[in-house]
Amino acid sequence: MAEIIPFKGILYNAKAVGGIKDVVAPPYDVISPEMQVSLYERHPKNVIRLILGKEFPGDGPNDKYRRAGELFRQWLRDGTLIGDPTPGLYIYEEEYERDDPLDKAAGSAQDTAYTGPREVCCHPHKPCITPDRRRRIQRGIIAAVKIEEYEKGVILPHEDTMPGPKQDRLALMRECKANLSPIFGMYPDPGGETDAILDEITSSNKPRIQLTDDAGISHRVWSTTDEYLISKLKSSFAATPIFIADGHHRYETTLVYRNEIRSQMGNPPYALPVDYAMMWLVNMDTQDMTVLPTHRVVGGLKSFEPARFISAAEELFKVTRVDRTLTEIPGILAGYKPATHAFAAYLGGEAGFFILTLRNDRETRARLDQILGDEAGTARGRLDVTVLHRALISHALGKIEGKTLLDIKYTRDIHEASHLVESGRYQLAFFLSPTGLDEIRAVVKAGSKMPQKSTYFYPKPLSGLLFRDLQG
Repeated sequence: MAEIIPFKGILYNAKAVGGIKDVVAPPYDVISPEMQVSLYERHPKNVIRLILGKEFPGDGPNDKYRRAGELFRQWLRDGTLIGDPTPGLYIYEEEYERDDPLDKAAGSAQDTAYTGPREVCCHPHKPCITPDRRRRIQRGIIAAVKIEEYEKGVILPHEDTMPGPKQDRLALMRECKANLSPIFGMYPDPGGETDAILDEITSSNKPRIQLTDDAGISHRVWSTTDEYLISKLKSSFAATPIFIADGHHRYETTLVYRNEIRSQMGNPPYALPVDYAMMWLVNMDTQDMTVLPTHRVVGGLKSFEPARFISAAEELFKVTRVDRTLTEIPGILAGYKPATHAFAAYLGGEAGFFILTLRNDRETRARLDQILGDEAGTARGRLDVTVLHRALISHALGKIEGKTLLDIKYTRDIHEASHLVESGRYQLAFFLSPTGLDEIRAVVKAGSKMPQKSTYFYPKPLSGLLFRDLQG
């Protein structure tokens, strides 16, 4: 199965940059234009200049990528970045706080009285503060992983990709000739064999990098060159597949770049640096991995009336109005999993919140199978997000609106979703529970992909902690 090898990591020189915290950044694909400006201003050598460089007046289509490549090599020459002399494996740990939705199911006085920041934990530069918090840790190995086509069943995707982002990342890789940030992967190890090895490494060594970012997330990086421990870790992956959690576009880019370089070199029979990609591998069976739900806000409804929607939904769902606060909704939904499909609908104004739970009778299940079509009985068809789109958005709203083209906005922030409805720009919001790791695994093993906007792994690995040169 998966092949992992040590590599000579490249790290920021803390003495040269005056502290690592000011030079790291979130992954490129969650950075807004405003955040990009802020990161540029934060430090003249922030990694933003590599992973998401600015475009300037008069630039050609490749100039921002060329600048990134020149900067990367310049920083290596001037000591901003320093390469490790010996190949090693790296252990990366994130410690973070997340609220437990089940704590909110009863609607505590603490929750209803809470007046602090209301952001859901999805913004890389805002404090993740919630009334009921639990400290969580996800730790994994950063290694060079041999890249394989998906068809081989070694590296497995869970979502589709788009051409634009892949072209962007390929242009950057051609100029930098490096892995600038790790692809986020996960692997099954219910017995915790790899965890025991990581415990041995982290307990006997001090972290090489230790920082707390603006969101309150603690990041720690260790490394090992111990050949015995590296051999044990390599062996533990010999029969293990890797599921891509985040970074599908970058992974597919590495395949294209590998093929380009191999073609240019006449496809030599020996291994090349481009045959491997830097990945952060987390045990999906034992670590505190968090998948956040992405909620749906629906607009563009020409003849929407709450009563008509409720009537249409009742064909398949038990619909119950609930007099609860917005922050209690995730806990209410969590109480229904995994027994049934449950959603919350916010209709705004006096209509308020409704909990929709799938009816558990033979007639309803048969009707749902008809609506799901080819997806009935499949792992993908059993996902909440699939049932929501097929049974409620397409079917129930379709009975009211016909073939009206709906305006669907996706957000992980429950407060943004409710605000969009209250503003009148959208008619209703649907709230979901998070997709479970076992559900993702089942879909992938069945050879399928997750529906659009159905997973958001949190927190993601920072960019700027570690680099890997593809020329050495």
